[in-house]
Amino acid sequence: MSQKISVLLVDDEEELVQYLSRRLTARGIDVTGRTSGAEALTAATERDFDVAVVDLRMPGMSGDEVTEQLLQQDPTLKVIILTGHASNSSALEFSARGAFRYLAKPHDFDALVKVIQEASEVRRSQLREQFEEEMEEILARRDTSPQELLTRWRELQQKYGQ
Repeated sequence: MSQKISVLLVDDEEELVQYLSRRLTARGIDVTGRTSGAEALTAATERDFDVAVVDLRMPGMSGDEVTEQLLQQDPTLKVIILTGHASNSSALEFSARGAFRYLAKPHDFDALVKVIQEASEVRRSQLREQFEEEMEEILARRDTSPQELLTRWRELQQKYGQ
């Protein structure tokens, strides 16, 4: 993959955030770690992420609330729930709400990396498709000037990270 995967890691256990951040960074992943839901939401307004790895149970804002708000801010974001309180019913519930995957702690680190890579590939593929669809719409309009076409192309590149 030519572009680094960007991950927002959210867990109230600071040691876990530091540990996973170091290991994911060593794998070439760009990690922004946060220890609260509020901090995570602020980080997500400051930059785009491919994937968010969110702890389910945190004091203050729960992982459920964080996930919902992150997906409202960016519906293309892929959210992986990482929890020590896993259950089949909550896994199904989060899947229905738009979570990409639901993983139980303690996790297998290599499996986590694989899921992050998969989530990033899915997101980037969706963004490419959206970019191409919008470009096709612009090109289909016969009244688009070359300057307007170039301007819109640059805007869409920025919007979709293409």
